[in-house]
Amino acid sequence: MGLFGSGVLDVIPRILARFHEERPEVKIVLHNLTKDAQLQALRERRISVGFNRLVPQEADISIETVLHEPLVVALAASHPLAVRPSLRLSDLEGMPLILYPNVPLRGLAQEVTDAFRAEGVPCASSRRCRT
Repeated sequence: MGLFGSGVLDVIPRILARFHEERPEVKIVLHNLTKDAQLQALRERRISVGFNRLVPQEADISIETVLHEPLVVALAASHPLAVRPSLRLSDLEGMPLILYPNVPLRGLAQEVTDAFRAEGVPCASSRRCRT
């Protein structure tokens, strides 16, 4: 099984625990692999399952969503927006953002910049998010 990212801290252990309860005879071996390495390992049948976020649709790979997560923003407690229970993208207009850098495959940084673009909201002073 391929895995990568913060899913190993919560959702994947819960899924594996339930799977182990139902099929205790199955041996599970975990491999920490990037998204593109997981896709390649699936194609080569070196792994049977991979867990990752934002996996692109590909004809030879079956994808099943196991969890939807909210997108959150971290702000200093002293920031004026920190007192709000929720924010809209327009509330963040012009604010510099720190995102995970993009890698060869689509990832969170691209999803965030696309969300700002779809809402017509410039992010960061340069009118685009910085990664």
